[in-house]
Amino acid sequence: MSSKTEVPSRDRNSLAAEVAALIGLLLLILLTFWLIGPAGRVLAGGDLFTYFFPYWAEATQATRAGELRLWNPYLFMGVPFLANSQVGALYPLNWPLWFLLPAHRSLHWSILLHLWIAAAGAYTFARKSLRLGRTGAWAAGMALGLGGYLGAQVEHINQLQALAWFPWALAIYDQAVTRRSKAATVGLAAIVGLTLLTGHTQAAFISLLGLTAYALLPVPSSDHKPYRLRFAVLVGAVALGVTLAAAQLLPTLELTGYSVRAGGLPFNERVSFSLSPVYMARAILPGYDRAVEPENIEYVATIGVSAILILTMTWRRWQHDRRLIYLALLGLILALGLYNPIYLLLARFVPGFAHFRAPARWLALWSLGGSVLVGGGIESVPRGLVEPSRRAWFVSSVVLALLFG
Repeated sequence: MSSKTEVPSRDRNSLAAEVAALIGLLLLILLTFWLIGPAGRVLAGGDLFTYFFPYWAEATQATRAGELRLWNPYLFMGVPFLANSQVGALYPLNWPLWFLLPAHRSLHWSILLHLWIAAAGAYTFARKSLRLGRTGAWAAGMALGLGGYLGAQVEHINQLQALAWFPWALAIYDQAVTRRSKAATVGLAAIVGLTLLTGHTQAAFISLLGLTAYALLPVPSSDHKPYRLRFAVLVGAVALGVTLAAAQLLPTLELTGYSVRAGGLPFNERVSFSLSPVYMARAILPGYDRAVEPENIEYVATIGVSAILILTMTWRRWQHDRRLIYLALLGLILALGLYNPIYLLLARFVPGFAHFRAPARWLALWSLGGSVLVGGGIESVPRGLVEPSRRAWFVSSVVLALLFG
């Protein structure tokens, strides 16, 4: 009898530990963002206050009245409401916030909620897909949720909302492929649908292309699955996710026909806000001696100095599975935009790249990849997997020189 009750008890303890780790991430985010969360301060200025607040004020009134409005008469001489995807009118996580809180409070609590969703997603991805222990996975979640990239995007609320689901997409995709699970495929479709319903089409494009790159990258031989299976899961989930979001996508598609971006942006705007190689060090390393200028907020992608050093010294931890390394590097390369000849071709000829500006936003891939790599690195230190080579020490010295130079 004792052997039959021992396994469920162990499972309960394991589940309790997982829940405790996620609650720990939530408490850490609440503590870090105490002023705009529990303390009730307001982030004034920037897009959050001047652009999104009017939308959320109208959405709050509509939700409390039990209405789904097609038109907003209070902006300019009247503008479409539902068809403007940036309102996020059909994004389910907005509804309880709009119903319960005033607009300025719901904006701020949405920030905290989605920072936690991102951190919990990184934790889950590290645990389920990369099989990291709780310490490393918790560090990965902390690095992403409290990292510079998502923190700098809090004024772009729907961009933060969309990117928060990206680590969940990777985690659930892996479950769908490795277990050949139809339920996980439907779950991935739901994540795709949520990402699209947030209303930030560029962030959705980045997430879907990042998911596609991850799905097609080489996997360790122990996890090998046929490419046709991996591709079928990806296509099926994306198609179903688009269908789930069709109520938002169809009116938005009609509205974009009247947009200045309908035929693509002018080329110089497609590559505006490109990450200069000269600015690269400052983008990934914090500047303790100066604040980031508002015009440079798109270039913030820090994950911490200690995190960078750990990543450098534990590089060989990932020699059998380099997908995260490739994903992080892809983000850095695409973020160069104007300074990357390949991106110039993409921006000129490829839909998606031709319709968005701010290539620096591809740093989202670096932010997630780097955060999870650090989580694995932290677990490698007590196992003696630290790389003592001259190359590692050289890179660490360069990092410190750039930081304090």
